[in-house]
Amino acid sequence: MNTFTADVTREGSDWLGDIPELEGASTYAPTLARLVEYLQDVAIMAADLPDDADVAIELRFDDSLADVADAASVGQARRANAQEAQELAERTNRAVHQLSSDGYSVRDIATIVGITHGRVSQIAQGTSTTSARGTKKIARSSKASPRGFKVANHGGGSSEIRVPVRRTSSVAAKTVRRQGQS
Repeated sequence: MNTFTADVTREGSDWLGDIPELEGASTYAPTLARLVEYLQDVAIMAADLPDDADVAIELRFDDSLADVADAASVGQARRANAQEAQELAERTNRAVHQLSSDGYSVRDIATIVGITHGRVSQIAQGTSTTSARGTKKIARSSKASPRGFKVANHGGGSSEIRVPVRRTSSVAAKTVRRQGQS
């Protein structure tokens, strides 16, 4: 993949983009998304790349657009978070399938992995629900399913798992120890 950095400014209602490392690689567009498309085309032409070349454009905003730059960093963090969520969903699916094939009960898997037993059943059977964006749901809200916990390995093959347990109106933590296999 070819990656280029574009300096972006705003003039009136248009976005202006310039790739300084490529002679004459400048363009403008009414929207930022369209500007990125145009910059990709301009980069392909200016760098004399094949028409089907894979080109990424990194945007560097002018100092006068500090709010836009800050918002862009939020967007970048959200995209990274979405990628991490997708990776976590894949790891969850693998863990559920592995624990299921190892013979653990659905409820034990739910406690270990931190999801509802219904979700474990969906994953194990290969039926999963998806959100409007097409990503798999891996847990309910903390109010509906307080199953978050932390696993700490303490040498000697044992694990300590802190599992929240509902008691009247407060949540207390119960420690469960499981001897690891040698």
